[in-house]
Amino acid sequence: MIRYLLTEKNKHKGNLHCHTTLSDGSMTPQEIADAYREHGYDFVALSDHDHYYAHPELQRDDFLVLYAYEQGVDSPKREPFGPGKCYHFNFFAKSPDQKAPLIPQKPDYYDKDALNDFIKAIKDQGFLCSYNHPYWSLQNFEDYTPLKHIDFLEIFNYGCYIGDGLHENQVNVYDDMLRWGHCEKLYCTMTDDNHDRHLPGDPLCDSFGGWVMTGGELSYAGIIHALETGDFYCSNGPEILSLGFDAENLTVHVKTSPAYSISVGTATRHGALALAADGKLLTEAELKIWDSDVYFRVEVTGPDGKRANSIAYYLTDFTE
Repeated sequence: MIRYLLTEKNKHKGNLHCHTTLSDGSMTPQEIADAYREHGYDFVALSDHDHYYAHPELQRDDFLVLYAYEQGVDSPKREPFGPGKCYHFNFFAKSPDQKAPLIPQKPDYYDKDALNDFIKAIKDQGFLCSYNHPYWSLQNFEDYTPLKHIDFLEIFNYGCYIGDGLHENQVNVYDDMLRWGHCEKLYCTMTDDNHDRHLPGDPLCDSFGGWVMTGGELSYAGIIHALETGDFYCSNGPEILSLGFDAENLTVHVKTSPAYSISVGTATRHGALALAADGKLLTEAELKIWDSDVYFRVEVTGPDGKRANSIAYYLTDFTE
């Protein structure tokens, strides 16, 4: 029997990383909310640097604003765009009634135990946590695998790509953290991290290039529940119309918008790939995995090279 994990219910489109004139963005919170709503989004997280803001005046029945902020932890002598490393974390309020968190003293960058305690102290006040743009942050395996208490990892950051010319396809970091890291469960996202130095309509505008598609109801609690339970996928182009898993036969069943390839990655060297024939495109695939693969995740590549990614699903979740 196929258990469907993603379906047409995953229809709410949102950007989870966004900056406004309250920090280093170029558009006001109202302008951001209006622009994203006009571009077909259902929600956005306003995650200005270092300060938590609530925006009740921006909430609408058909468009939501999640309250968030971005916290940095720098290595010694880091300059804004110099060679020093840094951690950037987004913290998302789980309730619209959430007050500003009490921020502990920042830990030393290299003290991973203190860093994890710092993250947990903020999360325990009612927040979810994302680990942002590891490539832009100049980080490697030794920086990110010790992290605990992380809910999300940005595997694509449109602002780093369009604004800084960085590759920012970090699905390898996702596999590293799943295989060798300390997070019990970890979901992947694509975001904008937009600052809008170039306004909408300009080809260098860093908005509208990375998003998540959540299920559930369109309410603050509904979106948070979908994010917290992994009821979403992320994309910078293709759609995942349905994703199901047959635990008895160990087959992953995927339907998508027209795609060049549909693949499955796992915790092992084993994976699976469906590839379109020359001049044609795929819209579905059935892919086999092994019972030793630990988890599986789906990646869809469109004809223009843009991607959609599912979160990682653990095989034990289908047997417990």
